[in-house]
Amino acid sequence: GEHGRVLLRFSLDPQLHSLPLGRGQEYVLSPRFIDPNSRTLADRLQQDARATTLGDAPATRPLSVRLMREHPATFRVTAPAPPDAASAALDEQLRSLFPLTPSQEELFCLSRQNAVQCVNGPPGSGKTYFSAALICRLLVRALLVPGAVQRVLVTAFTHAAIDNLLNKVAELLGGRAVLAFAAEAAIELPVPRKFQRDDSKEFTVGCEVQHTDADTDAGRYYVEEIRENGFLIRPVGGGGEQVVGASEIRRWRAFSLLSTDKKQQQRLEDELRRRVLLLGCTCYQTPKVRESLAAKFDFLLVDEASQMLLTHLSMSLPLLQDLRPPVPGRPPGRLMVVGDTKQMGPLLAEQYPEAADGLPPVHASVLRWLAGRALAPLRRG
Repeated sequence: GEHGRVLLRFSLDPQLHSLPLGRGQEYVLSPRFIDPNSRTLADRLQQDARATTLGDAPATRPLSVRLMREHPATFRVTAPAPPDAASAALDEQLRSLFPLTPSQEELFCLSRQNAVQCVNGPPGSGKTYFSAALICRLLVRALLVPGAVQRVLVTAFTHAAIDNLLNKVAELLGGRAVLAFAAEAAIELPVPRKFQRDDSKEFTVGCEVQHTDADTDAGRYYVEEIRENGFLIRPVGGGGEQVVGASEIRRWRAFSLLSTDKKQQQRLEDELRRRVLLLGCTCYQTPKVRESLAAKFDFLLVDEASQMLLTHLSMSLPLLQDLRPPVPGRPPGRLMVVGDTKQMGPLLAEQYPEAADGLPPVHASVLRWLAGRALAPLRRG
């Protein structure tokens, strides 16, 4: 325009902004980062708030509200009835296929009695193996029981945490003894799946990769050097090196991807109808899964829960079967949060005061809040 000026016309949503703009006043426009997930998160919390009446029975409130207000012990369910001979024999087979230490075995039994279970331990304590073995037992058991349903959802704040756990599950299911057992029992072992658009093309020295056209869990290489013309890779088990382009390789994974592309919508819906299913997705992706979900999940495992806020978890909770069985014969849902309370918590840009009304502070992680309450005395009445 004239005199080096530019005329801008814009409008503000009065429900979102209350900025008093005045004619003739000067303003500075600057780039601003906007989290595209904030609106989804706010909508989820508003839905839970609208569905909540404190005078209602606690069991009718949204699970996100119940986790904030109720002691974890109130989610305890009746201990399972003593198994019959066939069920006991099956449990013994699963214990031999996916063995646990005595303390892990005790924790596994508790997870069958508690609708909400915390698993807290330092690095190297076996949290990933325990989580993977527990999932394997749940899935294989459902395959061997006619008509049984076991749908497991694994969520976390990062893709790396989900990938690590799904790869461990695939490793256990691919064990020689497990494969022999499945062949003898004539069952098809499930393939862990992850809800993700495509494979990451970010490669660093030392990361494990595979060729893009390779089958799942085949052809593992590690990146030895990054060159101008591509990546120098070498087989993990030793062998000749080769130089490949970024389009020829992908991050190594022992699970398959369920694309978020709308063109693959039908395949996604078909996969989500399986009665035995293991799916991984980040907390921000769960609203997309809900759009295609034909039935809810029976077991929700939150990994690296010390890094996830309660508000983030609220997006995944609607995918979980009710903690009390709504349908006779259908087991109630189960929630397990896994992490390390001494690990660095969520990174926040501001300082927030501690809540004084008995509710969790806005900066509380899922694990720190639930584990802290589980260790606190339960107040009756």
